[in-house]
Amino acid sequence: IIVAESGITDHEMVKELSSVGADAFLVGEHFMRQDDVTQAVKDLKYGKEE
Repeated sequence: IIVAESGITDHEMVKELSSVGADAFLVGEHFMRQDDVTQAVKDLKYGKEE
């Protein structure tokens, strides 16, 4: 398992890291700074709905 760590802030970054082999993502500070953590997780995983 390849884990990408640190500085992950958006869905595009998750897609890019996935394309180069990342299987999992460690996200901390980005979520801690959000008012709605549940929505932030969804946005990171699926992308933001416009």
